Amino acid sequence: FINKRLQKLVGCSLQNPWVDTMLLYLELSGKMGHYCLEDVAQAAGVEIKERHTAYGDALATLEIFVKFTQQIVKLHEPVSRLIAMQYNNEI
Repeated sequence: FINKRLQKLVGCSLQNPWVDTMLLYLELSGKMGHYCLEDVAQAAGVEIKERHTAYGDALATLEIFVKFTQQIVKLHEPVSRLIAMQYNNEI
């Protein structure tokens, strides 16, 4: 989301690695489309506290990320493998 906005507004993007929790959700659910944080959190079994605050939404996203990555990546595989899977459109 941030890189799309940066690209549109100023023509650049952040170069840090990233993993999109929405892509993880789409991979695990098999559903297509756009879903809100509440939908994704419910699927992950995560309760959102302080919705629509930076802290609350970030904490929920962290918890979703942890639950989804545990399901997708074997425990012995590094996070770099998950990032590579995303860049190669494997998820």
